[in-house]
Amino acid sequence: MPLKAWYGTAEKATWSSFDDVKRDFGVRVDLAEGKYVFDIGGNKYRLICLIDFVRHGVLVLRVCTHAEYDELNKHGGKGLKAL
Repeated sequence: MPLKAWYGTAEKATWSSFDDVKRDFGVRVDLAEGKYVFDIGGNKYRLICLIDFVRHGVLVLRVCTHAEYDELNKHGGKGLKAL
């Protein structure tokens, strides 16, 4: 259950910066168009979210397959910007 594993880490986190997120997820997280994109499930899925570092909140915007994410990211990230 990749989503449960991600949630287990995120639920306990008190991130105050992207560096903190990188510490927990390493290369499995990127920042794209102001959104945090996590590679989950052995790089099969993407979890796209916003992170409020002040309130320590995470808002999940979308969970999609790698192929669906690639579609969102086409044309300069236009679909990703719209989320």
